[in-house]
Amino acid sequence: AIFAHALGAGRLAGGAMAAPMQQPRSGRQAAGRRTGRSVAAGLLAAAALALLTGCFKRQTASGGSGVAAPEAGFTVMELLPKHFYPKTWIVGKIVQSHFPGALPGPTVMNRVMRAVKPWGLTKENTIYGQSICSDEINSDPGHISTLLTRYYGGRSFPMGGIGGAPYVGKTGFMAFSHHVP
Repeated sequence: AIFAHALGAGRLAGGAMAAPMQQPRSGRQAAGRRTGRSVAAGLLAAAALALLTGCFKRQTASGGSGVAAPEAGFTVMELLPKHFYPKTWIVGKIVQSHFPGALPGPTVMNRVMRAVKPWGLTKENTIYGQSICSDEINSDPGHISTLLTRYYGGRSFPMGGIGGAPYVGKTGFMAFSHHVP
């Protein structure tokens, strides 16, 4: 009930409608209420983050951090913000809890770099194109699309799929590749 009321949803637990809130009489009162809602929403988000952080313990069955060693002459860590540390990455832990065996973005990126190296693809001669849904979860500092965009100098050609689903199969990749500049 507090959550719904703080966000102005007007519903109480069980789906019953809350009594309508009185409208303020002045613009100053309205601004104060909006600020109060923003503060309440911010505190709620901070509490949820603290709860999530406490729920996830470091999962290292193999004893490692789950991040592959960087290739010679290339380090994924240079691309990550200074405040980002894969060992405490909450998104990675959430993904691992739901999809055991999923690879972290830095590991995938190292594999991609090894795979394209024989074809001579470099930062200078490549525009990174991707077909990953642009939801905020895919904009996390350790996500593969964020890492590759930063590696290629911030240049990318994003082309999402239908309903956020990436293009797949020969037909999907042909359509995607014909739209990359």
